[in-house]
Amino acid sequence: MPRNEQRRQKSLQKHAAKRKARRHAVAVAGQSGLRAELRGAGHWPLEECLITENWDKPGEIVQLVVARKAPDGGIGAAVFLIDLGCLGVKSATVTRWDSRGQYQAELRADLMAMQPMKPIDLNLAAKIVRDAVTYARGLGFSPDKDYYAAALLLEGAEPQQAQERVPLGGEDGRPLYIVGAYDNPTAVIARLNRAVGEGNYNIVSPLELLPGYDLDDTDAEENDDDEANDVIEAEFERRDGEDGQ
Repeated sequence: MPRNEQRRQKSLQKHAAKRKARRHAVAVAGQSGLRAELRGAGHWPLEECLITENWDKPGEIVQLVVARKAPDGGIGAAVFLIDLGCLGVKSATVTRWDSRGQYQAELRADLMAMQPMKPIDLNLAAKIVRDAVTYARGLGFSPDKDYYAAALLLEGAEPQQAQERVPLGGEDGRPLYIVGAYDNPTAVIARLNRAVGEGNYNIVSPLELLPGYDLDDTDAEENDDDEANDVIEAEFERRDGEDGQ
C-alpha cells in the first residue's frame, strides 16, 4: 500500500476517534432522550448519504454518513468508519444537530476536507454496513458498541435492493488487516489465526508502527506498543521465510 494511502487510512481512524471523544460528553448528558428520539429516525426524511469516493476498492477503510431531517428542522447524523478488509464497523457515532447549517459546518465540511466523498442510495449504504458487519463477525470481530445506536438511522432501508457488489477482504479475497492507530494488533492477529489460520490473511502495517521510522506527527500520544510491533514483525518475517523456500 502506498505511503500516502497509509497516512490517509490512519488519518481517518484518528479523526473518527477524536470526533467520537468530542461528542461523548454531549451524548452522555442526554443519551436516553436522544436514543428515544432516534428510534423514530427511520421515518424522518433522508437528508443525504455520503461515502468515501473509492469505497468499492478492495481492502478500503471508508467513512459513511447517513443524515436525516428531524421534524423540527434539525439533522440526525450517523457516521460509520468501516473496515471492509477485516474489522467491519470500527467506529460509529450518532449526533443530533439543531439545524442543517450546523450539521454542514461542524460535520459535513470536516469530512469533506479529509477525503473526497460522494452521495449514495440509502439501500446501498445499509448493504455496505450489513455486509461489513457480517464479514467481520465471521472472523470473530464485533462492531463498535455505538453501532447499534447509529444503525437506527438506517431503518427503513432495503439493502437487498442494492445491486452493487460490496468488496470484502483484500484484492486476493483473503482478509486484509490494516493496522490502526488505536488497534490491539496482538489480539487481532490471534483472532485471525483462529478464524482462518496463519498465512491465510494479509497485514498492512502503517510505517509509523515500525521501529526506526519517525513520522513527523504532532500527536505525541501515539507511542509504539513494543509487544504489538514484535507480533507484526514476527508475522512479516515468517511470511518472508515462507516466500523464500
